Amino acid sequence: MSYADKNMKKLDIRKLEIGARFKVFREIVDRTPEQLAANLDISESEIEAIEEGRTFPKITCLFYLYEHYGLNINWLVGNVGAMFVKNDPGKLGELYNARFPAGPGDPRGNEYAELLELMEIPVIKDSIMATLLEIKTLLKKQVLDRNEKNSEPGSNY
Repeated sequence: MSYADKNMKKLDIRKLEIGARFKVFREIVDRTPEQLAANLDISESEIEAIEEGRTFPKITCLFYLYEHYGLNINWLVGNVGAMFVKNDPGKLGELYNARFPAGPGDPRGNEYAELLELMEIPVIKDSIMATLLEIKTLLKKQVLDRNEKNSEPGSNY
């Protein structure tokens, strides 16, 4: 089994674990999937996909849950600490905006900020790195294939 395959398997297990904790959280705060989806401005099927471990919650959803319910993101993604934090939930949004202001004219500013913020969570960092390694391997293979094609006699490349 390749490194990427092992990491993808770990990623699938983490999605299931996060999904299970997400569902516990939703039930503790007494919200139906429909109600929570409306609060998060996502579809009910996306809530179900998170709870079933088919996808991760988006960073914008995590910020909302932290700010409005005091959800401990470390608990959700890594089972570290208590489910709820006791400090001021509004601070995370302030820190996020101060640390990652969107650069003038750069439409990717928010995406960069979101990615950097996610990379501070160890389980997500591992998943992102595994995906990047897989992409690197695929791109490297494409470059090598193209170079081979270019070196063939009669090639127009």
